[in-house]
Formats: sequence, structure tokens, C-alpha cells
Amino acid sequence: MRKVFSQYLFILLAALFAVMLPAAATLAAEPVLTITGTGLQKDVLIYQNDWNRYTKTVRYYSTCNAQDFHKIWKVEGYDLVALLGGPKGDNLKSGNQKIAFYAKGEDEPLITKCLWDLNGRYYYPHFDTKDKNAKGVAAMIGLRRIDLYEHHGLPDPADVVWSEQAVKVDDRAPRIYFGQTKGNVSDTNQSGFIYNLVRIVVGGERSADGDEQSGGASQGSSDPSSKVDEKAPSAGTASKTDGDKKVATGTDEKKDDERVDNSGESSQDDGGDESKADEGAAAGDDIGAPEPGDDVENPEITETGAESGKAHWIWIVVGAILIGGLVGRGLYNYLKRRKET
Repeated sequence: MRKVFSQYLFILLAALFAVMLPAAATLAAEPVLTITGTGLQKDVLIYQNDWNRYTKTVRYYSTCNAQDFHKIWKVEGYDLVALLGGPKGDNLKSGNQKIAFYAKGEDEPLITKCLWDLNGRYYYPHFDTKDKNAKGVAAMIGLRRIDLYEHHGLPDPADVVWSEQAVKVDDRAPRIYFGQTKGNVSDTNQSGFIYNLVRIVVGGERSADGDEQSGGASQGSSDPSSKVDEKAPSAGTASKTDGDKKVATGTDEKKDDERVDNSGESSQDDGGDESKADEGAAAGDDIGAPEPGDDVENPEITETGAESGKAHWIWIVVGAILIGGLVGRGLYNYLKRRKET
């Protein structure tokens, strides 16, 4: 009896493991961001470990939301065109491609814009169209950020003063960021900063028998003429174009703490501690729920980070297997003791 029961218990646990393991593997293999569409040579699938295939950059954005809060954001992430192009840089087809952005759980895009519009916008460090320090800023996918300045209503340019701070983890990253339209310092661009971004479609949707799909490691890259930040400035300096500051992956995080004045020019000065999560939403911020200033409907997502949902299910699978084993072992011991008595 004991031998037969042990055999059945082993078969039960093996079957449970066989059923759960593929589900766990599928969840673990889910990409953080899928970039597809007819405007690309091939699809780009970015997994959590693929971010280091791209050059990290820091940019500054002047923004306004639907509640008329004017803000200066410091954002760390990756250039949009560089991601569309893949690690090698030749994946993005030429032309003014239409780009649609999808949030988690959404079947329809929350915003759709053309590439030249996204990369033809501006950063106004003092919310002044006559500011000599105003400059073009390209779109990017941000993973971390910090709100450096905030004012309800259009501020007096002379009053726009802020100090540099280290970026913080954005629990709802990835997000899309882009500048303000030329000559409009109250352009409500912040309302389009879609969070929990999971899918980008460049051009049109692919057909069922469309181009081959491949992972981030084997992707080609964008049209070289469309590349942004081709040469990274040295550590501790600001880029001369687009108000960017390049950050080499794996370098000292103190680069994020450099002092930057309102023109976006940086000078070396270590200071400020990094936080692993945002402290909370200030008035008019687009963090939190509801999202003040976000004109698009974007449902509340409770996961922290892109990987939390997958990790959650993996632990459920592991827990179910362990519990099944413990229950089976307990039942076996009970029957064994009963037989002996």
C-alpha cells in the first residue's frame, strides 16, 4: 500500500509541476516593451535585461498639464528613435512615421503622433519663448524621473528657479516623454506622457504573415539620419543638442547629482540621494491616481515596475508546487502511522 501510494503521489506532483512550469516560463519571458509595425524592418522586443543594449540618456522637459501646472522634469531613459532602431541602428524605415502608444490593458492607442512632431518639440527652461536657452528636445522612453520645478499657472520667467536633484524610480515606467510645441510654453504635453507603456506601433499594424519578429538582441537599428545623440558628451557635461546629458550604462550614479542650472548646462557637484520610489504626488503631478492633467484614460495599475506581475505569478506557481508536496507528504505520513497502529 505504501509503495503504491508513493507512486501515485510522485505522479501527482510531477503532473502538477509539468502543468505549472510552462505557465511560469511564459510569464517570465514576457517582454517589457513591444515595438512593432510596418514602419520597422523587424519587431523589437525589449526584455528587462535588454535595456543595457541601448545608451542611457538624461533629458529635461518643460511641461504643462490640464490643470495648468507648469513643471520642469528631469527624465532618465532611452531615446525613442534609438529604441525604434534596435541595437544596431538600421531598423527604422525612413519617413515621417505615425507612432501609436498603447498602455497596459488597453486595446486602443492612447496617443498617436508623427515622428517628426515628437522630435520637433522644445524645452523652455524658464517658460519664456524668448529665452536664449530654449532648445529642441527629442522624445524618449523614461524609466526614472524627478519633478524639479512646479507652478500653478504661467510663471514669471524670472521666478523659475530650481536646483538639481537625483532622479527617482518611476513605479509606472516605461513612459513616453516629448517636448512642447514651438512657441507655446503652455502646451499641455504632460497630458500625453502615457505610463505603463507596453506596446508601440510604428506605421501600420503588421499583417498576420508580416515581417519576421525577433528579440532585442538581434534587432537592426534606425535610419542613421534619424539617430539622436550619436556621440555622447563626456561624463559631467550636457549635450549641445536637445538639452540631453548622456549617461553610460553602469557608470557612477553620482553623475545624476550634478548641478544643472535653468539653462540645462551642467557643472560638477555631487549631492542628493537617490530614492527607490517616488515620495508621492504633488498638486498637478501626473503620478498617482487619479492622474491630474492626464487627458487620456489610463487605468490604475497596482504592480510596482514592469516585472512585478511576472514575479508574482512565478511565486504562486512555486508556492503551489511546494504546498502540493507538503500536503502529499503529510497525507502519506498520516496513512503510514495509521497503518502501523
